[in-house]
Formats: sequence, structure tokens, C-alpha cells
Amino acid sequence: MKDAKIVMGGFGVLLVLLLIRPLLDVVVYGIFLYYISRPLYSGLSSRIRFPTLSALATLLLMVLPIILVFLYAFSVASYESMNFLTSIDSSLRTTIENTIDNFSSIAFQFKLSEIIHILGEQDNLVRLWNVFSSVVMQAFGLVFKTFLMLAITFYLLVDGPKIRAWAERKILRREPGYMALLEGVDSDLRGIFFGSILTAFFITLIAVVWFSFLNVFAPPGLTIPYTMLLSVLCGLTSLIPGVGVALIWVPTTVYLVIQASLKHLISQKTWFIVAFLVGTASLVDYLPNLFLRPALSSKRIHPGLLLMSYIFGPIAFGMMGLFLGPIILVLAVNIFQHLGEEKPPVRNRRR
Repeated sequence: MKDAKIVMGGFGVLLVLLLIRPLLDVVVYGIFLYYISRPLYSGLSSRIRFPTLSALATLLLMVLPIILVFLYAFSVASYESMNFLTSIDSSLRTTIENTIDNFSSIAFQFKLSEIIHILGEQDNLVRLWNVFSSVVMQAFGLVFKTFLMLAITFYLLVDGPKIRAWAERKILRREPGYMALLEGVDSDLRGIFFGSILTAFFITLIAVVWFSFLNVFAPPGLTIPYTMLLSVLCGLTSLIPGVGVALIWVPTTVYLVIQASLKHLISQKTWFIVAFLVGTASLVDYLPNLFLRPALSSKRIHPGLLLMSYIFGPIAFGMMGLFLGPIILVLAVNIFQHLGEEKPPVRNRRR
């Protein structure tokens, strides 16, 4: 009977996986957001009587700062781009303006009837429609996945205890071994995912100290701009698998190289660019993810195994692998631990 229950349970899990397979990444991100937001939700729910309002406030406090940071980063990038275009040499500026004028003159030479005739051809119209529909569908898919991810997080925050109580009563039958297995998985995932947020926080602090230290010795005209903004972006991008903080220090290195070239400092001040590149890649990017992330995560999971899950997860599952890898590791470790704690049946010995 017990073996039959295990088979039926495995079949049920397989059906659930088949159902969520097209949106597995959304479910994984929703679980990650749930575990990192649960401490904040617990603090708010002790002061707000209504769980729905507590969950909405939690999501707002989590999502809104990230949106504001990226909007501020976009405004800074736009402002600096305009300053760069106004400060470049007159010859380069003239070349850019002439190129734009040439393209404009070519565009104005087309007549409306010619444009309608070109678009009226079936092949061109089909290509144009395919491009337009692809862009619209990708934008709609991104919005839909974001909404679904936040909805999963909201549902888990509000009804998570009810779902767990139902699973313990109906599926696990309140058996002590299975209850301990569920508690171990929940505790490990909470430690690992909250450890990711702590790692991002410490990466931000390390980046602030490192960028400020570099600016003390920076040559005139090569100071690192907006150190606080870059540091916060380093912390946020550390959660992105594969590339991570490289999304920040690679463009910043290119910016420093361009500034040094325009100010004719590339030959004398190369040491500063090399120091920024090597120091940021190692101190801000590589070493914290190698040592801090496993150390700040669950103590019950071996740091070496956790490090392997962070490495092989993105390789096997792509972008969601940074979060799905630890989930699989936690499930496997707790299942094996549960199986190892089961006592073997006692056999009657013949006397």
C-alpha cells in the first residue's frame, strides 16, 4: 500500500510539472520572490490586520525601489549621453551630423506612392507584419509573465500557510518523517534565497567602498561617475545569472576607455583602467559570488554543493537556473536525508 501511494504521488507530481512546464521560469521566479519577501511580509502582517494589504504593501516596497533605480539609471544615461555628444570634438560632431543629414536626404527622396508600392508588395508586407507581430507578442509576453510572477508571489504570501496546512493534512497525512522533510525544504530555501539578497546587499557595500577608493587616486577626467548608483546596480545585477555584475563593470570600463581616448590619456593612465577592470571583476563580481553567497545561505547545505548548483544551474536551465538549481539541490539533499533516517525493518533471527 505504501509503494502504491508513492507511485501515485510521483504521478501527481509529474502531472503538475507537465502543467507548469511552459511557464516554469515564471513559477521559479515567483517562488524566489516569495522567499525573499516573506520576512518583510511577516513584519508587516504583525501590524496590518488584513493579509491582502500586507501582501500588496510587501510587493510595492520590493518592486517600486527597483523600478525607481532603473528609471534613475536611464535618466542618468540619457543626461550623460547628451553631455558626451556636446563635448566631443567638432570634427567628429560634424561627421555625425553629415551622416544624419545624408540619411535624412535619402529618406525624403522617397515619394509617398513609392513607399505605398513597396509596402504593398506581398513579401514586404508579410515581413513587416511578422516583425511587428513578433515585437508586440514579446512585449505582451514579458508583461504577462511579470504579472503572473507577482500574482504567484502574492498568492503564496496570503495563502501560503493554508496551502501548507492542506498539504500536511491531505497529502502528507501528518506523518513525522514527511513533516520533517517539508520543514527542511522550506527552511533551506528560505536561507538560500534570503542569502542571495544579503549577498546583493554586501556586493553593493563592497562596490561603494571600492569605487570611492578608486576615485581618490583617479586621474583628472577619469573619475568613476555616480558611484552610489553604480554600486546599487551592481547589487541588483548580481541576481542575474550568467552575466551578473558584468552588466555594469563592462560598460563602465568602455566608458573609461572612451574618456581616456578623447582626453589623450590612454597611454599615460592605462593603469587606472586596468585597476578598475581587474579589481571590480574580482572584488565586486567573482569573489563575493564564490564565497559570500554560499556562506550566507543555508547552513544545512554544504557550500561546495551550493556553489555547484549556482554554476551548473544556469548551464542546464538557462536564466532561471540560478534559482532552479538550488531548489533541485535542496529537494535532493532533503529527500536523501529523509531516506537515510528511515530505520530498516527488523528481521526475526532464528535461534
